[in-house]
Amino acid sequence: MNTEREIIVSVNGCFDLLHSGHLDLLKFAKAQGNRLIVLLNSDSSIKKLKGKDRPIFSQSDREKMLLSLKYVDEVIVFDEDTPIKWLQTLHPDIHIKSKDADREKVKKEEMVISRHGGKIVWFKPKRNISTTQIIEKIKGLK
Repeated sequence: MNTEREIIVSVNGCFDLLHSGHLDLLKFAKAQGNRLIVLLNSDSSIKKLKGKDRPIFSQSDREKMLLSLKYVDEVIVFDEDTPIKWLQTLHPDIHIKSKDADREKVKKEEMVISRHGGKIVWFKPKRNISTTQIIEKIKGLK
């Protein structure tokens, strides 16, 4: 009988134009525990955060791509600017944030997570790559 407690890890993001930086993040996140839940920004929340031309892929397509990865156990789509509502519901043991995250928003997330004994773990990307950079590069190829 396995009495080991499941460690729930969460990470949030847009994951539009899935790239190697995303894969590094998800692999790192999965290595922190047993179960990885991706909190995925909805199409409407990405439009608010990134502008009218985003996302490139629909939330349905992004969800399918994420679920096809061996690192991801579950995907939850959310409409808000931050995943705080879901962090209050899920009570993850660990929530992963990238070093380029908005520190003020992270403070609020950290308060929510710490109430249930969880913590923020910071991910330091190995590569300087982003969806926005990829889109700009493609636009430059016209």
